[in-house]
Amino acid sequence: MTLCPPISAASPFEKHYSSEAAAEAALGRSLAARRAGVPTPAVLGRNGPRSLAFARIEASGPPTRAGMVAALQALHRMPPVGLARFDPFLRIRPRLGGAPAYIRVLVAALEARDAALCWPAATVIHGDFHPGQVMRDGSGKVWLLDLDDLALAPPEADLGNLSAWLATRSEGDLDRQAKVALAEVLALSPGADPGLTAHFQAIALVRRALKLAGKGQPWALDQLGLRA
Repeated sequence: MTLCPPISAASPFEKHYSSEAAAEAALGRSLAARRAGVPTPAVLGRNGPRSLAFARIEASGPPTRAGMVAALQALHRMPPVGLARFDPFLRIRPRLGGAPAYIRVLVAALEARDAALCWPAATVIHGDFHPGQVMRDGSGKVWLLDLDDLALAPPEADLGNLSAWLATRSEGDLDRQAKVALAEVLALSPGADPGLTAHFQAIALVRRALKLAGKGQPWALDQLGLRA
């Protein structure tokens, strides 16, 4: 699958991939998403075998949470073709080597719970959904960006990740902020399973805490230690 014409639109956003196969896979995801009505920027062409040029969206203020979730729900309606099962621990495992022992114990417990839940991998999810993955244009339309991590899982996986990001956007009482963020996300997604969303939030909170600690902000990691 290729796009032959060179880039012709003004100021496209060009994205480079690790290989030609990765660029082809990204092109396939983008085309499939747009055919399904997902509000994501169009691929305009390519300047080489490992790059794609996307239509540039001019941002006009932050999107509302409702707009974000609506764009996400459009993705969740996309036909589940050719995607792998979501691994919620994919970005956690590489960080465990230098993590405190209590985090390794917590992750082992979450992995055991995750395996026991046997959740269905039937819905296309974003795989790394947070406010940085959406953009609102001047007309108020919300666009969904960065489809590189599309996978199959329950919609609650994206909602849990979003709530974990909201809970850790500023330093504070992690338990309280997690409960507030979870309630806010569930209010915008009345069909979501609260328990399953909370499960994916718990996993994503560990990932966020490890990432923040790597940036010199250990507060969330410290508070997870108080639970141990």
